[in-house]
Amino acid sequence: MAKEIIHTDAAPAAVGPYSQAVAAGPGRTIYLSGQIGFE
Repeated sequence: MAKEIIHTDAAPAAVGPYSQAVAAGPGRTIYLSGQIGFE
């Protein structure tokens, strides 16, 4: 399964050895880490 690490300066930096997000799989599912929803 191919994956793409996603990083943006518009979100808080990760506190630890992990990525802000990863896109993976044929449907490009996005897995977030350490983020909360905000409207």
